[in-house]
Amino acid sequence: MSMIPKFNQSSLPKPYPDEALSSWMYRVRITFPEPEIRALRIMNNHEKQFSPFANSYANFLHGRGKDLDFSFEHPEILEFANTYDLSLEWIKSVFSPASTQIIPIWLRSDYCLQCMEESIADVDFPVYLKSWRLILKPFCQKHGCVLYSADNFLHSSIDFAMSIFEYDSDRLYELECVAERLKKDAEVQALGRMVMNRIDSILSEIKDAITHEKVLSFVMTLLRITLMTASWGNYSSVMKFNVQANKKFEGENGFPMFYQLPYRVTGMARARSFYLIGLLLGWIDEEQAKNAKQRDDFYLVTSARNFWRRVEYKPRVRTLLNLYSTSFLGVSMLVSWEYF
Repeated sequence: MSMIPKFNQSSLPKPYPDEALSSWMYRVRITFPEPEIRALRIMNNHEKQFSPFANSYANFLHGRGKDLDFSFEHPEILEFANTYDLSLEWIKSVFSPASTQIIPIWLRSDYCLQCMEESIADVDFPVYLKSWRLILKPFCQKHGCVLYSADNFLHSSIDFAMSIFEYDSDRLYELECVAERLKKDAEVQALGRMVMNRIDSILSEIKDAITHEKVLSFVMTLLRITLMTASWGNYSSVMKFNVQANKKFEGENGFPMFYQLPYRVTGMARARSFYLIGLLLGWIDEEQAKNAKQRDDFYLVTSARNFWRRVEYKPRVRTLLNLYSTSFLGVSMLVSWEYF
């Protein structure tokens, strides 16, 4: 009697709200393994060595750099859709991102532990959400907390959510320290979250695609400015600033790094960046900033004027901000712009 489980499309696990495609693919394959994978699981090592599909399976397990969340034309996604009789149009409609500003797969590290715990309670499995890959969403969309960051070496795991969950189970003391530090920084985070939501609201109101892209570019430029090397003192209290090892990150300074910064820092760093953007746009006044700042957070600025004085590459940055200015967001709205 065959031990191969039968499945039909209606019996596949339903996608969890906001679940990333790679996460759902993994859950589907666990429930109803594809024939090749199912066969390999019962082979001994000698049989695997001479299996005609062993090499392709090894590539499937250990491939790096392929984005199975959003690269919908990737051969593996096409094969997955064919194997399980799924429409590619349906996959795109369910798993497409809400923004074009996406963290590259090889730099993904952010997640919400509460969401993962809730998904285990709901579907018996930790689920990875696609919104955790969005640059302009450093806060959990459900719980409002700053996203935690795992070590970068986990990024290529096919079972990324499970890898993170197991990773966290071995660092409980470290997580307690992170939670305590974030609790102290709660007021600054709340201001940053307010700025993020306000920007999100502005972007959602824009119907014209060209204008929307300009506003998005203006926001991304501000994000890059607040993350430049001269501003790193503002992040001295952030538990984890960058995704990669410090030497690799700090060894690539200069204006070329300017464009990469938002992709290469953690959710905690981007959350602090939104606080700084709020100062520059006048959405956070100096009194609010001083009240939110912790006494031991010595280098965190509380005024736009003090921030502008530290900015590098002023002519280039000024040109970019002028280029992307619109009636929705522009240089005319920047506080203390005259000091820049």
